[in-house]
Amino acid sequence: MKALGWIDGAPDGANALALGEILIEAEPASLRELARFVVHAAEEMERMGSAYDHMHFRDVSAACRDTWPEIVILRERV
Repeated sequence: MKALGWIDGAPDGANALALGEILIEAEPASLRELARFVVHAAEEMERMGSAYDHMHFRDVSAACRDTWPEIVILRERV
């Protein structure tokens, strides 16, 4: 597993940065919504097999769309 990210406001096409630590500041309800998304992404990854590439949190969770940064679950690249 890798953690990657961009600095807020980075230009399009900028290379992702490897992150050594991820900090999530949230209320319990938001964390539960995030947990549901991660489980959903894992299930879709298993269901779709190699056809799965990535999934965006904002595409499946309207509840946090305006208050959270974009979170993307990628298939691990070997």
